[in-house]
Amino acid sequence: VYIFQNDRPFSAPLNHAELSCKDALSRCYDMVRAVHTERPEAGACVHSHSRHAVQVTHLCGKEFRITHQEMIKGVRRFGGAFPALQYFNDLVVPVLDGDFDREFSLHVFKNVVREYPETCAVLVRGHGLFVFGRDWQQAKTMAECYDYLFEIGARMLQLGIDPAKRPAGSPY
Repeated sequence: VYIFQNDRPFSAPLNHAELSCKDALSRCYDMVRAVHTERPEAGACVHSHSRHAVQVTHLCGKEFRITHQEMIKGVRRFGGAFPALQYFNDLVVPVLDGDFDREFSLHVFKNVVREYPETCAVLVRGHGLFVFGRDWQQAKTMAECYDYLFEIGARMLQLGIDPAKRPAGSPY
């Protein structure tokens, strides 16, 4: 969990004990910093190398899309009051191709965050997930919902079911 404070992200365990920035740097830090640069309203970013996030990036193209799943209600739109999505909404998460060129990856990451102004998450193919929210509690809650949705979405794709397709007979 990276919490944005004093205009810089720092890594902190969930008990709020602050770590110094130099102690917490990782290879993913630049992407977290890009979230803070592009979304200054975000108070925290959760970064995960979840197997479900990584798996779904190998099963979809430029976006991961899913609809009509209960856990979508735990995901928020970015901005303002961070309004919640509904069960029947289309959840769209951009997928970036991982790249070893850090500067290029950072540029692409920033562009994707701009292209998807309502997203609170970005997947990086073969790498993981970045989730940003109003505070660490919201970011963590959404990260758990995204992880569930990636797990079920990956399974649906493996079974030949389109997770973005509305169920037959749905009034929504």
